Amino acid sequence: MEQTEQYGYIEIDKTLIPYRFDITLAGEVFFFDVRYAETTGIFTIDLYDADEEAIVYGEPLIYGQALFEDVVDERLPLNQLVPFDPSENESVVTFQNLGDMVFLFDVSEPIETDESGDAL
Repeated sequence: MEQTEQYGYIEIDKTLIPYRFDITLAGEVFFFDVRYAETTGIFTIDLYDADEEAIVYGEPLIYGQALFEDVVDERLPLNQLVPFDPSENESVVTFQNLGDMVFLFDVSEPIETDESGDAL
């Protein structure tokens, strides 16, 4: 993916796992539960709506694949959230590289910037 600086990313704090945080996507509030399974080396996301009703359980963070892309549910946010490494040096999501080299980008809408490239 080119020009990743134009996209925002969702920060995942590995030191807090397992944890829940709220996030606004497409103008709606959602909750993410972030988990990590040491035995498999996989991060998963549980997604809840604003009323904390479960929408998706155990969605894996797979490098280059949009979260929830195989889920059909009208409550899902329209945002396209994709984990990847902007430097293109990594090709998988691991505990070591998430938040250091690999980030969960929201590639739905570019961030608007001024002439100097700073976010508006």
